[in-house]
Parts: sequence; structure tokens; C-alpha cells
Amino acid sequence: MAVYNAFLPSHLKRMIEHSKQIPRNAPIQRGSQFAFFSEGNMTGIGSRAPAGGAPADCYRQYKTVNARSLHDIDMLFNHAEVGTFKLED
Repeated sequence: MAVYNAFLPSHLKRMIEHSKQIPRNAPIQRGSQFAFFSEGNMTGIGSRAPAGGAPADCYRQYKTVNARSLHDIDMLFNHAEVGTFKLED
């Protein structure tokens, strides 16, 4: 089922602005099983669940999102703002 005009124009504009910040993060390394289906880069934001079983690997933020810079903090709040748009519309 397709939903057209799912977001208010003002919300959509803010979502696009926020998504332009994310590509500054390092892309996620994909495994060989996913290589056939991959196109472009996949960039993570928020938290991640471990997949490789590396020692001391646990549920945590992506390495590039560490809230130590103004850019990182701004990006986390912008990501949260997008969630509020989904609840409001």
C-alpha cells in the first residue's frame, strides 16, 4: 500500500535537511553475502546490535556518533526530531 503525502511539507523539508548530515559519517562495512545486493554506501545512525561476535562487542552507538562534538549532538537530536514527525502525522 502506497501512502502519498505522508508527511506535512514542513516536516518533509526538515527530514531532508537532517538526512544531509548523516553522509558525513563513515559508511558501514557490509559482509560478502550482502555485496550482490548493495549499491552505494549505507551509513548508520543511532545504535547498533553486534553481528560479528568480536570480543567485547555489545549494543552501542556507532563509532562515528559519540556525542563528543557539536555535530554529533546536533545529529542525535535531529534524528530524534524525525521520530516526532512520524508520531504527529
